[in-house]
Amino acid sequence: METTIDRFGRVLIPKKVRDDLGLRPGTALKVEELGRAVRLSPLTEETVLADEGGILVFTGRIGGDVGATLVDVREDRLDTLMGGSPR
Repeated sequence: METTIDRFGRVLIPKKVRDDLGLRPGTALKVEELGRAVRLSPLTEETVLADEGGILVFTGRIGGDVGATLVDVREDRLDTLMGGSPR
C-alpha cells in the first residue's frame, strides 16, 4: 500500500487501514521515528477486561505491591469478622 505526503506535511491513511484499526477523525496518534521508518500508533486506552466465557478477566498490568495489599485486605476482613473494625 502506498500514500504520499501533501505540501502541508499531511499523510492520508488509506480507508481500509483506518477501518481495520478503528481510526476515526480526531483519533490521536503517536508518531515514532525508527531509523528511516515512521510508525503511527493510535493513542487509545488499552482494554484491561476481557470476557472469557462470561467471566470478566483482568488483562492489564498490575502496579504497586500486590502482595502487601492482599495481606492488608485479608487482615481487614478478619478484623471485621471477629467483631473489630477495619484499620
